[in-house]
Amino acid sequence: MINIFYSLGILSFLIVTRPFEMEHDNTVEIINECIILCLFYLGLILQQVSYDDPILRYNIGYAGMALVSLCLLGNAIYFVKGIINQIKASFNKWRASKQRKLPQYEIE
Repeated sequence: MINIFYSLGILSFLIVTRPFEMEHDNTVEIINECIILCLFYLGLILQQVSYDDPILRYNIGYAGMALVSLCLLGNAIYFVKGIINQIKASFNKWRASKQRKLPQYEIE
């Protein structure tokens, strides 16, 4: 139960202060914290479900695994996209430096 309050505190901190320089980083962290909060609530629901209904417990567990997979997939896509953008920027900088070094010939 204390984890839920801790997660709500972190979520409110992220929303109010926006600690990261890039807005997209703030958005990703807020989404991650919302998913963590949902997982805490799923755990709370899972504790309240009786042991007589294993199918319901399995379905709640599968929902939790789906949330974790969604979070993992989203963060992986964001990470790979950032790497690709850095590689493109480095390549464009390298290409621009090579074009400056080449002598310019005029064709008459």
